[in-house]
Amino acid sequence: MLDRDFSGAKPAVGRRAAMLMVALQPTPEGLAELAADRDGSVDEPDEERLLRLALIDHVARRLRNSEAAAGTEAAAVNRAEALFEQGVTALMFGTKEDAAAAFERCVECGDAQHSVDAAFELAQLRQKEGDTAGAERAWAVVLDLGQPEMAARAQFNLGLLRMEAGDEAGAIEMLESVLATGDAPRRAHAALLMAQIRESQGADAVFVDGLYRLAIDADEIQPTHL
Repeated sequence: MLDRDFSGAKPAVGRRAAMLMVALQPTPEGLAELAADRDGSVDEPDEERLLRLALIDHVARRLRNSEAAAGTEAAAVNRAEALFEQGVTALMFGTKEDAAAAFERCVECGDAQHSVDAAFELAQLRQKEGDTAGAERAWAVVLDLGQPEMAARAQFNLGLLRMEAGDEAGAIEMLESVLATGDAPRRAHAALLMAQIRESQGADAVFVDGLYRLAIDADEIQPTHL
C-alpha cells in the first residue's frame, strides 16, 4: 500500500505531498474515466495506480505549460516547481531513482525556493545511498542557494560527511561555520563533533572542555541528519 505519512519529511515535501493528495484525489467516477483513458477498460481501477497516473499527468501538464511560455520568469519558476512536484510524486510511490532524477533537473533550474528544496531532498537521498560525493555536491547547492536558516543544516551535514570520510580539516571548517550560526540544536551537535575531533588530535584540554560544555548547555539537541 501507498505510504501517505509524510510526518518525517522535510516540511516542503510534506506540504507539497499533502497539497497534491488533496487537490488530485480522483472521485470514483474520475478513476473509472482515467482507467478507460489509460487502459481501454472500465474495470474497477486500482486507486493507487490511478492516483499515480493523475499526479504524473498533472506534473506533465505543468511542464508542458512552462515550456510553452519559455523565456519568461514565471515559466522558469513553474518549471522548477513542476520538477519538484515530480520528485515528490516519485517519493510518494517509492521510486527513489526517479525522484533523484527529477530533483537533479529541478536543481539545475537554479530557482531560489524549489531548487533549494530539491537539493535538500537530493542530498538526503544520496547520503542514505552512501553516495558521499553526490551528497556533498547536493549539500553544497543547498549552501550556495539556500536561505540563511538552511545554511546550518547544510554545513553540519557537510561536516559530518567529511568527518566520516576522514577529512578532519574539511569537517572542522564546516563545523566552525555552524558554531557561528544561531541554530542552537545544530550548534550543539557541531560542538560535540568538534570536541571529539579536537580531543583525538590532542588539543588543549581546556579548549576541548569548552566545546563539550557548549554541547551540554544547549536547551535541546535534536536530530540534524536532515
